[in-house]
Amino acid sequence: MKHAILIAVALASTSAMADPATDRATPESVVAASYLAISGPAGAKRDFTRLEAISAADVRFVMVTREPGGGTATRSMGIQDFEKAYEDVIGGRAFFESELSHRTEGFGDVVTVLSTYESRDAPGAQPFARGLNSYQLVKGTDGWRIQTIFWEDEAPNDPLPGKYLRP
Repeated sequence: MKHAILIAVALASTSAMADPATDRATPESVVAASYLAISGPAGAKRDFTRLEAISAADVRFVMVTREPGGGTATRSMGIQDFEKAYEDVIGGRAFFESELSHRTEGFGDVVTVLSTYESRDAPGAQPFARGLNSYQLVKGTDGWRIQTIFWEDEAPNDPLPGKYLRP
């Protein structure tokens, strides 16, 4: 219980201290802020205001899922639909997603960050899921913003390649 209270206080203070200018300073700071915005202990409200502050007005969240008979399907959402889908799936449960490794490629004001993630029920707990986020970021006058996040969870018959598991 004491551990859960400390985590809640730490997340609340981190969120309260979130500064959009700092969050948008670099592609890496945008990615880090996005993970913090959707992570938290059971019962804690997620920081969708922070997520909106680092996202372009027309941001898209695209989830890739596997079809039972093979192949894939995608679900593309704007930010409000993503927030609703997140609440429908996660609700008030504890959920912590963090970056395991990343690769950044880009030119000028356009950058792609391939970010390997792990999802946990608590910080330091065994991951229950891993996958790859593909962030497309664009730099504007007020810093970097997410234009698109495209992601897919790892599957038992389709593990993440080793190149995405190393820093």
